[in-house]
Amino acid sequence: MGESRTSFSSTGPAIPAGRHGRYVARVGFEISRIDDPALEVRERELAVSAFHVLLEFDCPGREARGTVVLPPPLSGVVSRIMRETVLALLPRYRVLVPDWINPRFIPLREGSFGLDANIAAIIGALRAAGPGAGLVALCQSGAPSLAAAAVMAAQGDPAAPAALALLGSPIDPRANPTSLSRHLAGSRPYHLQSLAITPVRHGYPGVGRLVYSADTQESVHATARFRRAFMPGWLSWTPFPDMGEIDRQVPLSDLCSIMVDVDARHFLENIDAVFRRRALVTGGLIHDGITVDPGAIRDCALLTVEGMEDRIIAPGQTAAAHALCPRLPPERHLALRIEGCNHLALFGGEAFQTGVAPAIIAWLDRWLG
Repeated sequence: MGESRTSFSSTGPAIPAGRHGRYVARVGFEISRIDDPALEVRERELAVSAFHVLLEFDCPGREARGTVVLPPPLSGVVSRIMRETVLALLPRYRVLVPDWINPRFIPLREGSFGLDANIAAIIGALRAAGPGAGLVALCQSGAPSLAAAAVMAAQGDPAAPAALALLGSPIDPRANPTSLSRHLAGSRPYHLQSLAITPVRHGYPGVGRLVYSADTQESVHATARFRRAFMPGWLSWTPFPDMGEIDRQVPLSDLCSIMVDVDARHFLENIDAVFRRRALVTGGLIHDGITVDPGAIRDCALLTVEGMEDRIIAPGQTAAAHALCPRLPPERHLALRIEGCNHLALFGGEAFQTGVAPAIIAWLDRWLG
């Protein structure tokens, strides 16, 4: 996509005026209709927990071809970044979204939320969807989604997904390392704990909860941009990773509007399991006391979509999922690389509309129903 400047459109993750992600528990999707075809959209809350609300989007005026579960990434941004993906799927599918709650609004008494709980929430959403559903995961949500599919397959769960699409997800960060994946793989827990984790301040229901806060994220991005602009030689030895197109193409004001806190436990466990230990690849990921084995997946159709210009999760990191699922027959494997597509274009914009979304829909149409 070159160095064109990216802004978040009204169909993408733009935040309503006065509702920056960090200052509200949930921003919401605000989808009441789709235009092609012209249909009303019904939004319902199917389940509510301390950490997320399971939303259902459906169009009463058409018969859905199936149900798709769409877990947003827990990476410090609002769930609304998946809005354009929801809109792309709605003409054909009922869509379920676990809408994560900003941790600064979750009281300490509710406990912490780690990677294990992330996997469990995706499993719960698939069970709410019912047998034969699709699962579409972007970036951070890819590893727990693959884990959820593996756990359900191993248990013979009838609600295991019939199709799984992974978009720009770090399944094996060493397959084609980026500055970000190298930085996170080399990080030490005590450094992350001391540099990135702070308690929620007074004035919020989650006071005292340990988080990787939106305020800390803003400081990291602002400092990295300053050093890149004025002291580029320092980046090789500073604690700020190269965030690729995010810091090069997204205005800081836009980025800050979509930031939310991340529960410290999830932040640290995700980095440790995905980037430091590569737990899905090495067999070291444990869920509910049981080793997660993607090799247990036999019936799910696996699609991976990677952007050729993705400097955050480079091509190869997501496609590594195919080697972890050797029991799937060849026709249930498809690895796509989209030309002119960076990480941001995997969930919005022209490359998403013309390349990514049609590929996902074609795969789901083939295997659902």
